[in-house]
Amino acid sequence: MHEINQKIFDSQNGVVLPGSKFNYENYMTRAKIEAGQKTYPDNDLRPKLLIEAMISIERYLYRGGKKNGVVKFDADRIVFYNGKSEEVINCTYDDIEWVQVGGVVTEELNGYPYGYLWLLLTIKTNQGEFHILNSDFKALNSLLPIFKEHSIEVEDPLTLVKLWQSHTGEDKVFLEDTTKQFENLTKGTHYPQILKGENPIWGDD
Repeated sequence: MHEINQKIFDSQNGVVLPGSKFNYENYMTRAKIEAGQKTYPDNDLRPKLLIEAMISIERYLYRGGKKNGVVKFDADRIVFYNGKSEEVINCTYDDIEWVQVGGVVTEELNGYPYGYLWLLLTIKTNQGEFHILNSDFKALNSLLPIFKEHSIEVEDPLTLVKLWQSHTGEDKVFLEDTTKQFENLTKGTHYPQILKGENPIWGDD
């Protein structure tokens, strides 16, 4: 099992900066995922915080827009875009050395007494190690078959893939139950139990 770049768990990351190869390498970078002719999330239903409104204003000032990036999983390659739909990374599936499915829990949401669970996808290629943060675990339904088709190793240090594939209830129940278990799931791994403070990963997907 590979240990991903620990610096990405620093809560003070570049939330207002435009998406770039540097950001995807060094931060948990919020991005929509497009795969299997679907987009994840198709609708961000999370409760919104006051800090998110502030972040949106800062994004207009620093980015010229508030959109996060997009990562498209096409038939033969993966393309990373910034919030202005500009291509910043382009790699084929043959370029991928391994993929790690992880997660982080943030503590800010009052509507989620145990915090909120995010999907953290790390893709290691011959160009670098890139980190995608997404609020919709349904993305795994499209991504896992793609990785299997291209014989890409998928690491599951937190057993989130196993838990997602075995859950039979509503997605909300999966998020709640897995978040409650998260402290135990992280034991013996390099993932933090919880990201504390006003982690600047908020904002619309």
